[in-house]
Amino acid sequence: KKAAALDPLSINFLNNLANHYVILRKYDKAEEVYNEALRINPNSIPTIYEYAFLFVAKGDYKAAMDYINQKIEEGHK
Repeated sequence: KKAAALDPLSINFLNNLANHYVILRKYDKAEEVYNEALRINPNSIPTIYEYAFLFVAKGDYKAAMDYINQKIEEGHK
């Protein structure tokens, strides 16, 4: 969290922070951080992938597939 505060525009720091929240099962916090990363760079493939995995971690496989399909339709490959 401190590293992300030092460079709030760093997608890598934000993704790592969100990934740790997923591991801790703090899904709401993870979603907030992934959304922050996507506001900075909506085309970040690693963030899109990790955000989809958040749904998998929560057991919502349909939401994960829907999200990935939405991004593919938007042109993210």
